Amino acid sequence: MTCAVTLGRDPADGGYKLAAELKVEMPNSERETSEQVVAQAHQLCPYSKAIAGNIDVKVAVV
Repeated sequence: MTCAVTLGRDPADGGYKLAAELKVEMPNSERETSEQVVAQAHQLCPYSKAIAGNIDVKVAVV
């Protein structure tokens, strides 16, 4: 898995805002299964829950 974190402008107030993009690789796994596992992990992850609505997060299976 790789993660890129960026700092950008928040259009709501002109301040700064974080964004994260996670790219998950699951060798030897069907793509559909990998996407389901990654989506479920993102929903259950305590860190994902803590940042929900505060940081834009994109999660993708590559």
